[in-house]
Amino acid sequence: TLIIISLSFQVALRNLTSIIIFQLLDSIIQRPGDIYKWGGGLFAAIVIASLMTHHAYTSNANSFNSMKSALTGLIYKKVMKVSMFSIHKLSIGKIINILANDMNIFQAETFYLFQIFTVPLSVAFYIGILWNIIGWHCLIGLLGIFLSMPVHSKINSSVTHLRTQRNRITDDRMKLTNMAVEG
Repeated sequence: TLIIISLSFQVALRNLTSIIIFQLLDSIIQRPGDIYKWGGGLFAAIVIASLMTHHAYTSNANSFNSMKSALTGLIYKKVMKVSMFSIHKLSIGKIINILANDMNIFQAETFYLFQIFTVPLSVAFYIGILWNIIGWHCLIGLLGIFLSMPVHSKINSSVTHLRTQRNRITDDRMKLTNMAVEG
């Protein structure tokens, strides 16, 4: 919950930064006396947003490290309950290596999970700003973004395929290493 609150404040400050930049540029042209006020506001918004971003990412990493430790402990307890005959069939090192690889993939895949809550609000906010500045023309850009999603999906699926191949090769190497160690 704290992560979502930090990310929400961070997104709000990033959105506020956009408004301040717009006002700063407007004051350069029309009201030169307001430049320092908007410049100071911009500086404060950027510093606070950076601190919130750091806090959110640190909290995110800490929570995933806690989950990683908890899942590793659960699997360790399960492995300790396995009979000695089964342990000789499976290498503890192999189990730990597979677990470590899977946990790293889990952490990398779910690092931006909390962005699901903040991105829609940010997109709606920026569409509102663009609508006020350029009118209905902003919908053309939004349509372009939505039409490019299949391309992004195709790239993501090809990267997923490569990751699966890499994991398969890693598993094969672990089997060979395990065979060499066991004799």
